[in-house]
Amino acid sequence: MLRKSIVSTVLMVLIMISQLYTFASDNLTLSDLGIVDIDIKNMSDEKKSFYNNLKILNIKEETKYYQIEVRKSNSESEERKNKNQNNEYETKIIEITKSDFEKQVFQLNKKVNVNINASNTDSINLSWVKMTTKIALIEGDEYVVTNDISYFESNGFLQPVNTHIIGIGVGANYSVIKDSEYLRHEYTLYSSNLGIYEPGQYDYYWTAYEKSAQGYAFVIQTYETQINNRAFMALGIKANVSNTTVVDAYGHYAKYTKSVTPSISFSINGASIDITPTTNLIKAPNTHVQLYR
Repeated sequence: MLRKSIVSTVLMVLIMISQLYTFASDNLTLSDLGIVDIDIKNMSDEKKSFYNNLKILNIKEETKYYQIEVRKSNSESEERKNKNQNNEYETKIIEITKSDFEKQVFQLNKKVNVNINASNTDSINLSWVKMTTKIALIEGDEYVVTNDISYFESNGFLQPVNTHIIGIGVGANYSVIKDSEYLRHEYTLYSSNLGIYEPGQYDYYWTAYEKSAQGYAFVIQTYETQINNRAFMALGIKANVSNTTVVDAYGHYAKYTKSVTPSISFSINGASIDITPTTNLIKAPNTHVQLYR
């Protein structure tokens, strides 16, 4: 009951409008991007000098919602084992509307069981992901791009370990500002000693797993004792040509249902991300944000 309450509360708090929006105000702050005080406090002096005292002039954002279905086979047949290539989990991801997402939140909040058609030999667990990507124009004609992944799960079985890829792709006319990237992994941890869930846990990653001219990506692993996982990524970019008029950024998210050391590359304009191996990999449709200079 405690776990379901935690999941429902976080879901309700984090629902946002699933469309493109622009915010322009004299009162915009780092928190409007998702950058919080604890991030600044834990940064190196070099990163802190970039993020501290930024004057934000404008923000553009897009949010997308996804449903993840994980099917666990309880069958021991050779046919099933061969199909799954000795992995007991089959996973797929689909983009859903904001209203569908809210419906699932309502069901969790009201403790309504989600009806799932499955065979007697299968168990199915549904999870929901929200990805919000933002571009902020900052004073000095530079930009901060963020990608915020919030991962929600219903009560049900969890894989012992998952590998997550969180990335930001940038247009060809922009370059990532050196050492500006970081990722905050926030989650609720189950304490087996105390038998309780402990919210407000943080892990930081200060150097991207993949760095290229077209985009940066982080790789993190989550475990069955961690729920309400949220991965927040930020980096700075600037124009590398003088005549560009549009800032392009893409948010990327992908997941393996096991521990993997992936190979990652971005397309020339950052719009797509190639990840190998492809076995047990699912990729969410990307977000795309544009800000006119």
